[in-house]
Amino acid sequence: MLFNYFIPNITEGRLAGMGTITWDALLTRARAAEELGFDTVGVGEFIQTQQDVGTGFPGEPPRNFAPISIMGALAAATPRIRISTLVLVLPYHDPLILGREIATLDNISGGRITLGVGIGGESEDYRRTRQQLGTVNRSQLMDESLEAMRLLWTEPYASFHGDHFAFDDLQTYPKPIQQPFPVYLAGNTDGLMRRTAKFGQGWIQMTAGPELMRRQIDQLRAYTEDAGRDPSEVRIVRQCFTSIAATDDAAWENQRTAVRPKATPRARKGIAQAQSEQHERLFVGSPDTIRRRLHAFAEIGVDEIGFTMFEADTDAALRQLELLATKVIPDFRS
Repeated sequence: MLFNYFIPNITEGRLAGMGTITWDALLTRARAAEELGFDTVGVGEFIQTQQDVGTGFPGEPPRNFAPISIMGALAAATPRIRISTLVLVLPYHDPLILGREIATLDNISGGRITLGVGIGGESEDYRRTRQQLGTVNRSQLMDESLEAMRLLWTEPYASFHGDHFAFDDLQTYPKPIQQPFPVYLAGNTDGLMRRTAKFGQGWIQMTAGPELMRRQIDQLRAYTEDAGRDPSEVRIVRQCFTSIAATDDAAWENQRTAVRPKATPRARKGIAQAQSEQHERLFVGSPDTIRRRLHAFAEIGVDEIGFTMFEADTDAALRQLELLATKVIPDFRS
C-alpha cells in the first residue's frame, strides 16, 4: 500500500492554523514527508477564499497557494517523492495550457507527477467566476479536457474538436515522461465512475466508509471492464482527514485546537458544529486507532491512503508525520 500527505496549501483556517502557512512551512513539510518515506505529497486548489473561512478570522484572510506553482517548486526541491494534485478543479482550466504545464512539470520532476482532478464545489461558485461562459455543463468540460490533454500528451500532431475546446494539428513537446500519464479522478457520482473507467489511472474517495466504498469499487471495476480496460489499471485512493497523537484524547484535542482558537466566536461555533457533524468521517486517534480504521480499507482493495491533517502549526504537522511513518504505515507495507 502507498501513502500520501496533503500539504496544507489551501487549508489555512480550515484544518491548518491561521497565519502559519508560508512557502517555507510547505517546503518543510514536504521534505519531512519525503525523508520519512511517504510516497507522495499532494496539493489542492481553491480559486477563491471560502466565504465561511474568510469571514471567520480577524485580519488577513487565509492564504490559498496556487497548486501548479507549488508543484514546480517542489519538483525542484525534492529528489524522490511523487507530487500530485489532490485535487485540481479541472473545469477552471484550459486543457491546452494545463496539458503543457503538466507535461513540463513531469519533465522537471523526472516523471514524478500525478494529476488528480475534480469537478469542484457548488456550481454557483463556478458561475460566479466564469460568468462570461454563461451556463456550462461542468461534466462536459471535464470530459473534453481529459480527452484533449490525452491527445496533446500522446500524439505528434494533436487535433480536437469539442463544444468548448478545439484545436488542429498542434505539435507540443515535451511530452510527459510517464506514458500513460497518471490522471486520477475524485468524486462519488455514477458519472464520475464512468469517467474514471474511461480516462483514469486512479480514483480518489474522500468521504465514504468501507462498506459503501467496497460497493463503489465493485461498480468502478465493472465500468472499467465495460470500457475495455483491465480494472487493475485503476488505482484506488482513500484520502483521510486525520489527527493523530499518542492517545485518542490527545488526538481529539489536536483536532479541536488546530484552527478554532484564532477564530471569531461566531466562527468557532460554526467550526465546532461542522466538526461534530463530520465526527464519523474523521480519522482521529492514537496509532492503534488509526491502524484499525485503515485496515478496514486495506481489506476492500484500497491501494493508497492519504492523510489531510489537522495541524495548528509546522511542529504539529511534523509530530503527526513522524507518528504515521513510525507507528502506522509499517503495518501496511508489503
